[in-house]
Amino acid sequence: KKQPKYLVIYEDVKEKILSGHYPINSRIADGNALVQEYDASLMTVKKALDILVSEGFLIRRRGYGTIVKDWTKGKKAHLYAVEGSSKRHSGQMESKVLTFEVEHPNADIAHKLSIDVEDFIYRIERVRYVK
Repeated sequence: KKQPKYLVIYEDVKEKILSGHYPINSRIADGNALVQEYDASLMTVKKALDILVSEGFLIRRRGYGTIVKDWTKGKKAHLYAVEGSSKRHSGQMESKVLTFEVEHPNADIAHKLSIDVEDFIYRIERVRYVK
């Protein structure tokens, strides 16, 4: 069975991070270069990189690029996508956003995310209803 292209890209970039081809704190190739390298659409490349961001391997900074995060520190966050929730629950699912704010992180959160306290983060609180 052939893997979706975004998973092929995800696995290749992750291997390049783990092997040191993309060292910690270095910038990876920009989206257009990755599109050409993998012969894929920008959306496909973005989907692959989004997984690496959610797993704690990459950080995206607007106007600066995509940076390899220090993934050797601490535990990786366990993130659960809507798709995973919908597979576990057969009923209709609805999400309600309770809070969506842009703010500066405190020192502890900045350290865990390997970012500066001057950077911005999103604080999102939501609840999911499964019928």
